[in-house]
Amino acid sequence: MKQTFLLLSLFLIGITSCNNSKKTPELSHLSDANYIKSNPISDKFGDYKLYERMEFYKIPGINISVVKNGKLVWNQAYGICDTENNKKVDTLTLFQAGSISKPIAALGILKLADQGLIDLDENVNSYLKGYKIPENEFTKNTKVTLRAILSHTAGLNVSGIEGYAHNKKLPTTEEQISGKGNFERIVAGNEPNTTFSYSGGGYIIAQKVIEDVTGKSIEEYMHREFFEPWDMKMTTFKQPLPSKYLSNVSTGYGVDGSMIEGKWQVFPSKAAAGLWTIPSDLAKYCIELQKIYNSEKEDGILSREIIEEMFSNPYSLLVNEEIPPALIDSPDDYWGLGPIMIGSKDNLIFKHGGSNAGFKSNYTAFVNKGDAIIIMTNGDNGYSLIYEIEKVLSDYYKMGIH
Repeated sequence: MKQTFLLLSLFLIGITSCNNSKKTPELSHLSDANYIKSNPISDKFGDYKLYERMEFYKIPGINISVVKNGKLVWNQAYGICDTENNKKVDTLTLFQAGSISKPIAALGILKLADQGLIDLDENVNSYLKGYKIPENEFTKNTKVTLRAILSHTAGLNVSGIEGYAHNKKLPTTEEQISGKGNFERIVAGNEPNTTFSYSGGGYIIAQKVIEDVTGKSIEEYMHREFFEPWDMKMTTFKQPLPSKYLSNVSTGYGVDGSMIEGKWQVFPSKAAAGLWTIPSDLAKYCIELQKIYNSEKEDGILSREIIEEMFSNPYSLLVNEEIPPALIDSPDDYWGLGPIMIGSKDNLIFKHGGSNAGFKSNYTAFVNKGDAIIIMTNGDNGYSLIYEIEKVLSDYYKMGIH
């Protein structure tokens, strides 16, 4: 896909160590010679080596997974996850996923809808215990719903989410949505279902719904319902990060390549930005959704019908006048119930980027065929390198990502 639409996602939001990776002869030019060709976005650089590009973008470490025909065919890690001790990245090194947390958390809401425990089109306040979204002029005629929250058409505020230092007391989910955290209380600033307005705050409302309806924390619920059944062993919404993961976790690095304060931030806004994971686990997520949607798995955790809803959005043609038209590839592109949807028919893609301080990530997967590319980096300039690598891998594997 073009760099332009990937920028929309952003706007809104040495030696290789690969202990558990599977090398394939087809990618020997990458894994052995560390060689990547230029792409049209970076013609001025000519041909280059991967570590040279990492150094150019001041990105110490990167982890990549490729899915082809429904199988993980390549998983490789490069560089350093912590420059203080020169620890190398391996394929099990945890990275912060940033806003990729959102489409993962959306699964929890869709599961509850699939079970008939919630209605995606009901007033979300019906499911909230304690603090409710305040009624105002914008909600007088149209109420905020979970369908609108998941597709960023609920008119809610708080677009970006900041993390906390390790020594700070973390607010509860209710304290966050009521404005007692590090951002204002979550309210409607536009009439729901009338415009696109990216809202991390909306996903904290979704987090509260999961916790109130199930009686469990989002990390407990998602682990039980998705991460454990899908064998996503290195994925968690737990904040702060449990000690069992700390032996192999990446530090984040700023645009100048310097380590961010505290190595990483803590995100109690788990559904919006709190996911820790690895590319091969996100590959499993992509594969499972592809299998369910293409009716290869009748006993899926989610029904095909709810996945069809995930990949659709009745408000997809809403226009946000604040977004420059140049950042939109096609009027057919839209935000589904969690992921961004691009293209159509056999080339329909579901994807999402992630941006926390010191980390940039992206996954791109096809709805109607079992192909996907997942890339996670530990540097604030990561998106630029992600675009380049994704183009090379897409061309090599004949995926058709433009």
